[in-house]
Amino acid sequence: IFYRLFLADKTGSQLKEFAEAISNPELDVKRKTLTVAERSGPRWFSTEYHSQNGKLYSAMKSEMLALRDGAVNYLTFTDAAGKVTGHKLVNDEGQGNSADQADATATIQVAKAPLFDKSNTASKTKMYLVKGDTVTLLDWKAKSTDSAGLDGWYLIRYKGSKVIEKWLESSA
Repeated sequence: IFYRLFLADKTGSQLKEFAEAISNPELDVKRKTLTVAERSGPRWFSTEYHSQNGKLYSAMKSEMLALRDGAVNYLTFTDAAGKVTGHKLVNDEGQGNSADQADATATIQVAKAPLFDKSNTASKTKMYLVKGDTVTLLDWKAKSTDSAGLDGWYLIRYKGSKVIEKWLESSA
């Protein structure tokens, strides 16, 4: 179900329709935010809108990414001008203020998972992780061949005898 949202001007005498249709709206009066959420198959997407100078803007978008052992939310933060200001991966703990949730972690599911300097197969290093290793997920890039956004690359941090930050294929 989609809703049409109308915003009042400062005097309250005029209504202007918000440009986007919204679904499952949730207003948080204390935080002064409007969160909308929708589902596409098993994946959830949400957008948190903030207000600046009487106009709503998309401050945080959340996209659920499936892992073999669970799911994480990929957050994209934008300012009022629409400029992306950052990304974060957090554990999938339902809706709400995802920005405050713990960093996302995942466990390596394959016997040997090679690490890459960049998010492409040409940048393969001699380093690898093994099944059972736990990593912190720092960033995400979908593969250009995957229109659904389910197959891609994770920038990971692994803490062993030294801290390693490299790219890892999501299939691992």
